[in-house]
Amino acid sequence: MPKSISIFNDVIGPVMRGPSSSHIAAALRIGRLVRDLLAAPPKNVLVEFAANRPLALSYHGHCSDLGFAAGLLGYDEAHEGVRSALDDVAKAGISLRFVVVDYPAQHDNEYRIRADGLELTAVSTGGGMMEITRMGDVPISILGDNYEVLILGDTTQENPAVIMQELGLTDLYNRITIHEMNDKWVINIKSLNKLPAAVFSVVQANHASLRILCASPILPTRAINGGQPLFENMIGGVRLASRSEETLSELGIRYESLRAGLKRSAIEDHMNTLYHVMAASLAKGLSGTNYHDRILPQQVNLIRDNQSKLVPSPIVNDIIRNITAIMEAKSAMETFVAAPTAGSCGTLFGTLSSVCEDPSARIRGLFAAGYIGVLIADHWTFSAEMGGCQVECGAASAMTAAAIVEI
Repeated sequence: MPKSISIFNDVIGPVMRGPSSSHIAAALRIGRLVRDLLAAPPKNVLVEFAANRPLALSYHGHCSDLGFAAGLLGYDEAHEGVRSALDDVAKAGISLRFVVVDYPAQHDNEYRIRADGLELTAVSTGGGMMEITRMGDVPISILGDNYEVLILGDTTQENPAVIMQELGLTDLYNRITIHEMNDKWVINIKSLNKLPAAVFSVVQANHASLRILCASPILPTRAINGGQPLFENMIGGVRLASRSEETLSELGIRYESLRAGLKRSAIEDHMNTLYHVMAASLAKGLSGTNYHDRILPQQVNLIRDNQSKLVPSPIVNDIIRNITAIMEAKSAMETFVAAPTAGSCGTLFGTLSSVCEDPSARIRGLFAAGYIGVLIADHWTFSAEMGGCQVECGAASAMTAAAIVEI
């Protein structure tokens, strides 16, 4: 798994507000990284979308602009201020423009950004995940799961190999790569821990032409450098599950623990936190929600009040009601958990809460669902823009089936 897929980063999460994880959550994370790299809120920001790509038509309706503005303000995905971020960014004195232009984008969900002299390209990859793919014209990869240091230089003035020698860093605790394009280069240092400023101060003092940028992690968990994964890819994960005597939930816990280098208790605590957010969003939806910008009025009450007109199966009607309640909480800009996406957030917990009352069993079901989600994310995507809305609903249904079997 080249990008170290995580149950908590990629599959169950983020905790967020908004209609779409691939639009609002991913855009927020991109905006947060832009703010971080600049070490301050920017003054002037231009975001370009390619005319022949889906974002050109959907960025406003699905709130990519709202999410990006929230990120520039430093909000997290569940911050109350996400609702008003476009107004807030103007009040903060940030000039933010979104334009559609004709350029050859490499990805359906691509953002081309210029912010206070910083130029970068980023993409939303589904379920709230994103990647910064270029710094200027230089290809890079920033996923938000590590502390990042970027040293930007020009081969006509500086040799990146010389800079590396002066830094004196090793690959033991850091992942260090050099990326080059034409006469530009970027040294990218990824670390689990924040590197002290003193490491770079001498280099900066000796080489005034260099630009050094830093960013902190924005994802819940990080992948340890050199850690031994439980399996390498989807095929390995399927084989392990078919041959192991462990349950899917146990495999899910062990996978995430090895990947992130965290104790079992920390993994279980994090899932417990997500469980309580899911339960709260269900309760909020069942209690009734309203929002001015929603296609349909509240439906969950109609399911409750018209049982005699529905299919004579209480459990099926309970599942439909609970899924609807979570989706309505989501569409009212309340807090929820994307699992694996905002568009399919009701399926997993809406079903689990209908078929099982034991919280510990439900949490085991979430870990089993997470394991299946990791396999899907390795082989394909959760992004509706890339695979259609059936990608989200199909993945959520497969994950939910695994959870039901688990409990």
